[in-house]
Amino acid sequence: MTDKPFISVIVPLPDHRGHALEAISSWTQQSCSRSDYEIVVVIDGREPDVEAAVAGLLSPRDQFVRCEEGSLHDCYNAGAQTARGRVLLFTESHVKADRDCIAEIIARFAKGDVDALAVASGGINESRFAGQEQVIYEEALDDRIAGGWNLCTVRGCAIEQNAFHRAGGFRGEYGHFSEILLGAMLRHNGARLSYAERARVWHFNSGTFAHFGRELRAYGADEIRFRADNPNSPLLKYIGPSQLWENRQLLLSAAAGSHISKSLWTIARALIRGRVREVGRTIARAIPWLPMLVFGPHWESLKGACSVAGAALLLWVFNWNERGYYGAFRAMWNAQIHRGRALEVARQLAAARHEDTRVSQPAVRLAKAA
Repeated sequence: MTDKPFISVIVPLPDHRGHALEAISSWTQQSCSRSDYEIVVVIDGREPDVEAAVAGLLSPRDQFVRCEEGSLHDCYNAGAQTARGRVLLFTESHVKADRDCIAEIIARFAKGDVDALAVASGGINESRFAGQEQVIYEEALDDRIAGGWNLCTVRGCAIEQNAFHRAGGFRGEYGHFSEILLGAMLRHNGARLSYAERARVWHFNSGTFAHFGRELRAYGADEIRFRADNPNSPLLKYIGPSQLWENRQLLLSAAAGSHISKSLWTIARALIRGRVREVGRTIARAIPWLPMLVFGPHWESLKGACSVAGAALLLWVFNWNERGYYGAFRAMWNAQIHRGRALEVARQLAAARHEDTRVSQPAVRLAKAA
C-alpha cells in the first residue's frame, strides 16, 4: 500500500477498562475520508477475544502491532515505529472521539503553524469519585496551554512524526511522567505546541481509590527517578525544581541528629545564662527533627500515607458537599503523588548509602593489609 495517510491513530489496547469496542469504533466512523487516516492498534496478546473483536472493526489499511513486553508508553513507541502517517495521534483505549475529531486536527495542521497539538478532552464519569479526575484535568488546562509545552497527554495528542522521533519518543521507563518529558523535549527542540479546542475526545473516568493510588504513586516515583538519573538534563528547566529531592540529605537520620545535637548545646548555654525564652524557641525548632531522627527518609512517606488516610476520611465527611468532596479528592491526589516521590527518595538514599559502603570496603581491606 503506497498511499500514505495523513494521520496514524495509535491506540494501545491494554487498559481499555471495558471500552475497547466503543473507543475503536469512534475512530472508524470519522467524518473525513478513510484514506486520510489509519488506525494502529497495539496489542499484548493477553485478551485474544477482545483483540479479535477489535480486529473485526478495522479496515485493510489499518494495522495491528504486537508489543508483549514493556510499559504502556513502550506500546505507543511500538505503534509509532510502524505508523505511516505524517502525524501521529496518540490516544487511549478508554477514550472515544467526536465524529469530526480527525477532520479538525487535519484542518489545524493545515495552517502550518504547529508541530504538535493537544486535543480537547471531555469526561464521561462512571462514578462521582472518578469524575473528580476530570475536574482536576480541566482546572490545570489553562496553565498548561499558557505554558506552551506540557500538552502531550495520551488522552489525545497529535505530533508530527519527524518531531516525535527527533524528541526520542516516549521514555517508557518513566511511565506517565514520560508525557511531561516528551512535551518538554519537543519544546526544547523548537517544536511548536498548541491546543486544538475544536478537536474533541471523551475520556471514560472510571478510576477507583486503589487505581489512583497506584497510578499517582508511580507518577511521583518516576519523576524522582528521572531527576536521579538525569541530574543535568535540560528538561529540568521546564519541569522545575523539587525541594524534596534537592533537600534529600536533610531527611537522613544523621542530619536530624546533628541538628538536634546543636539544639541541645544551644539549650544548655541558654539555661546557664537564664535565657528561658531562647530555650523554648530552640525546643520548638528541634521538635520537627525528632521523627526524622527515628524514621530517617521514611518519615516523608509516612506523612504522605497519613495524608492519604486523612483525605479518605474527608471524602466520607464531605460526601454531602460538592466543594468539600472535590477538595478532599484533590488532597488525596496530591498526597499520593507526594508519597510516591518520598518513597523513591528514600529508595535512592538507601541505594546511595549501599553504594558508598560497597566502595569503601575495598579501601578498608587495603588499609588493613598495609
